[in-house]
Amino acid sequence: MSIGGCANLVDTEAMRLCRSLIPALDQTATRVRIIETIETKTTREGVFAVALDYVTVRTTAPIPEQQPEPPQRIACTFSTRDWVSPQSSIDALTAVTSDASGALGPLRLQLLKRYWLERGEAAASDPAPYSDLGMRPHISRPLATLLQTLLSAAPLISIYALLAAAYALIYGLLGRINLAFGELTMLAGYGGFLGSAIILGSASSLALAIAFALITAIAHGVALGRLVIAPLSRAPGQHMLIATLGLAIVWSEAVRLAQGNGNRWMPPLLNRPWALAQSDDLTITATPMAFVVVSVSIFTAATLLITMKKSRFGRHWRAYADDPKAAALMGLSPHTIVTTTMLAASVLSGIAGLLMMLYYGGVGFSGGLATGLKALVGAVLGGLATPRSALLGGLVLGFAEAVWSALFPIEHRDAAIFALLIAMLILRPDGLFTPPAFRSVAAAPTSP
Repeated sequence: MSIGGCANLVDTEAMRLCRSLIPALDQTATRVRIIETIETKTTREGVFAVALDYVTVRTTAPIPEQQPEPPQRIACTFSTRDWVSPQSSIDALTAVTSDASGALGPLRLQLLKRYWLERGEAAASDPAPYSDLGMRPHISRPLATLLQTLLSAAPLISIYALLAAAYALIYGLLGRINLAFGELTMLAGYGGFLGSAIILGSASSLALAIAFALITAIAHGVALGRLVIAPLSRAPGQHMLIATLGLAIVWSEAVRLAQGNGNRWMPPLLNRPWALAQSDDLTITATPMAFVVVSVSIFTAATLLITMKKSRFGRHWRAYADDPKAAALMGLSPHTIVTTTMLAASVLSGIAGLLMMLYYGGVGFSGGLATGLKALVGAVLGGLATPRSALLGGLVLGFAEAVWSALFPIEHRDAAIFALLIAMLILRPDGLFTPPAFRSVAAAPTSP
């Protein structure tokens, strides 16, 4: 991972922040069009800079008759030491130079941070590099707010669904919960990050990221299945809970000791937003990477459901889940079916970890446990007995989380999610979407 530590930290947030300064520094412009966004090389270590070339129009004539002025440039310098996450970009901004205002002094820069960037006016005035918004449909404000909320949450919703299905594969087969899936996702994210960092900037970096993420997840997952899950499949359920939770802590601490406490960030990929619709001052946007994440998740989920229904593995899985002893008498190897199931669940976790790393642009040692527990809430919500019901539960959980974030204080969101888990375990332990034939399995799992 040390190779990845040298990765370029410039991302969409740095570009957005620098763009947002243009209306404040060049207040006579009535219309701004971004020509190019580039990274500028600095002579000092520990800093990076973003430069934007743009043109302005200062007349009130109709747009076809307006004549843009000569291109201008604004450059923003950021400290890599203070850039611990995209949310810390304002604190990391250390210098601004523009053709309109020259180099800003420390006092003026601090005032811009405090009274412009930290308020909503900056985001609302962002001259983002969208194509002509006049060609986009205009919709009502409530519909626009709902649509933007769903578009922003769709990648995470799809990731929750994949992880929930991984939980259901193991629980539906053995009646046991593997609490290490979240950390397995984290390891896959680190594997993908390392793969992309080896040949950073090359067209092959994405292929290496995919390969490293899946290999990492499969290697750790199969080892987990052989060394922990298979030996404990006949033990009481709490034994596997304790063992997998302990292993999750070991994996997390090993990554922390090897890579440090900070997150690892990679250069942006397919993250320049598209304008999809408009409502007064609100522009509905989504990034190409968000569509990639959702599309890959849908394809993966569809492949899983078809495999479980029509393939030989799916038939063996259902037979063993229904009656392990009868399945063994018919020639099914318990060791083989458990290992194959763990392999399938590891692939789901690997894909989820890779998609999280690509969408958010980074990975950290501490993110796996929370993501895994939330996906478990989704699996319980839908029903742990079958992958299909768990997938649906993950979708419902992600949608509920998005709605809560839009309507209620976000600091209470996680508490509400885990309160939902407690309520479901008490009131509906078999889940909302578990088929009737499986409800007894979900409510009272039995040892094989």
